[in-house]
This record gives sequence, structure tokens and C-alpha cells, in this order.
Amino acid sequence: RSPRALSPDPQLATWAVQVGSFSSAENAMRLRDKLRELGFRAYTEEHEEDGKRATRVRVGPELDEERAKKLLSGLKAKAKIEGIVVRHR
Repeated sequence: RSPRALSPDPQLATWAVQVGSFSSAENAMRLRDKLRELGFRAYTEEHEEDGKRATRVRVGPELDEERAKKLLSGLKAKAKIEGIVVRHR
């Protein structure tokens, strides 16, 4: 196979770090803004969880999982926050 065939399609294989899921959109936005002030590309995403609306806070996205793992390490060091690496889309 050619190297091009081994390259992940960014539409299919992007990654982010999820740092929280909140029932209060206001709380989610507060965390998002705090992370942005620290220099992270944080964003919120609405979703439904157990029949209830919730707002996720994520940082990224990154094109590969290794970069997302490095981002998670940076979040732990700089923001003192835990998270999980997840597929972005």
C-alpha cells in the first residue's frame, strides 16, 4: 500500500479530550472559558444523555490520537484537570 493509503482521513479520525459533561450549560461554558484563558482550544457540544440534555466540554480537536494524549498531559499539568481522549466526530 502507498503511504497515502495509510494516512487517516481527518473527517474520520480526529480526536479531542473531553474534560466534563454538565447538566448546566452555564457551568460548561464557565469551564470552557477558563480553559481558553489558559490557551487551550476548548469548545462545548450539546448532547443527550439518559434522556436529558447535557453540555460536554472538550479540547481540540487533534488529527491523531497521540497528539490528543499529549494535549491531555498538558491539561493535567497546566489546568490541573483530568479528561479522556475521545473521537471528535
